[in-house]
Amino acid sequence: MRASGAAAVGDGSGELDLRRVRERVLAKGFTETQFEEAVDEYAMLDVWQTAAEQTRLVFIEAGDGDMDMGDDDLF
Repeated sequence: MRASGAAAVGDGSGELDLRRVRERVLAKGFTETQFEEAVDEYAMLDVWQTAAEQTRLVFIEAGDGDMDMGDDDLF
């Protein structure tokens, strides 16, 4: 849905409308519980976070500053 823009908010931010995502997931036969568990699981894994009073999904992007540090960089 992110790549296709199917549930995009519309402002070009890359955020997804959580209501539209929920509708599409439930229409595919998943339960509300499965949907909520998946949203929570991916949030715990830092794939996305919810925003705007839990009405949007925002993907967490790894930036250049997120590179692994070597042992020499500990201090």
